[in-house]
Amino acid sequence: MGVLKNWGATRQNSTSGLFCTIIDIIRAFAAKLHRKSVSFLANFEYTATFLQDICNRHQMGICIKDFIGFLPINKQLDAALQPFAAHTNPFCMFIKQDKKLYMRCLASMRPMYNRCLQEKNCFSGMCYAGVYELVVPIRIGDEVLGSINASYFSGDREISHRLIRRLFSQDHEKAEYAVGLFERYVPTPTVQPAEVLPILHMLSEYLAMTYAGFKFSHAVAGSPRHPRDQQENLLITQAREYIGKNYVSALQVGEIARHCHCSESYISHMFTKHTGININTYINKIRIDHAKYYLLTTSDSISTIALNVGFSDPNYFSRVFASLVAIPATEFRRRYTT
Repeated sequence: MGVLKNWGATRQNSTSGLFCTIIDIIRAFAAKLHRKSVSFLANFEYTATFLQDICNRHQMGICIKDFIGFLPINKQLDAALQPFAAHTNPFCMFIKQDKKLYMRCLASMRPMYNRCLQEKNCFSGMCYAGVYELVVPIRIGDEVLGSINASYFSGDREISHRLIRRLFSQDHEKAEYAVGLFERYVPTPTVQPAEVLPILHMLSEYLAMTYAGFKFSHAVAGSPRHPRDQQENLLITQAREYIGKNYVSALQVGEIARHCHCSESYISHMFTKHTGININTYINKIRIDHAKYYLLTTSDSISTIALNVGFSDPNYFSRVFASLVAIPATEFRRRYTT
């Protein structure tokens, strides 16, 4: 989440034969993709599901740092991995509500990139807010694309508590609240670093070779993003995460802007720039996606489903659904449940 310090090198070359075999398969697939064409797109949602399963199974947090803008080389890849573009657990989100601390998170990208240039395998360290991370660079040869950061590994949580309390030294109540969030939402993983490193290396290799497969037909910069680009990307990630958690409520642009520490006009402009649609349309798309699930898995009425996904007016819900899906909600249910 922030600038890693007290670097503890954890160079690992212990990737098992099984994982080496998997990596060889990934390399062969990416090379074949590069030679033929990039018209065949992998279902990157499976990658996202795999990452989420690792997080849930082992009580880990995984964040994919993009230093050069390699994820947007493919829209499907970028969309699938957006949930992993920043630490979005309640503790980290609380820390980033403070604008100065939020800027410290943004400022961590450059030193982390520089460290990835130096380290061929992996390294570890604790951020300014007490979260301990394993960092596995994503690279092709000497070119560093990004990193996979696996969080919550820590042997001494009291050190983390001291760092957190230091951040809020002027507000004891807020400090203790932050420590409480840390204890609740930053659990100790159920695996040891050495056990998960082969998987992280495999994922790093997979992302690097996927990028290589698409690179020849796209122009992508070979140096870290401008700090402004980093800030914009984190801003959009925060906005998407907030919408995903609050779509059922009567969301307003102003509420999202306050959460992201910016003006309504700025968040609106940046959101459209990065996603191609405005915030209200995005909110409706999220609501309709959930509505589809309810239509197919429950017998609830259209009015009930509309209310459950954040529409106060069932008629408006029906108009939005037909506009985005191209068929009415009743027809969608009939067509896909029979």
